[in-house]
Amino acid sequence: MGKDIEGNRGKIKSSANSEVELLQKMLLTLEDDSLYDNEYQQFVTGMSYAVEDECATFYEAIDVVKSIISRIQSEKQI
Repeated sequence: MGKDIEGNRGKIKSSANSEVELLQKMLLTLEDDSLYDNEYQQFVTGMSYAVEDECATFYEAIDVVKSIISRIQSEKQI
């Protein structure tokens, strides 16, 4: 499994022209595979010291990634 992850990471990196493209490809992968939602919830619940209802949901985390992409894009336009 580790080889598959590394192989995919390399393919994605080599096909991305910029950091923004890399983040956008990551975002598509996260949104398209429902397994990530479950894995995220398990990881965050297990690792966070916050009360469960204070932890960011998978979809809130996705929104943060989208805002990071927007911020990078707007800063590159300046």
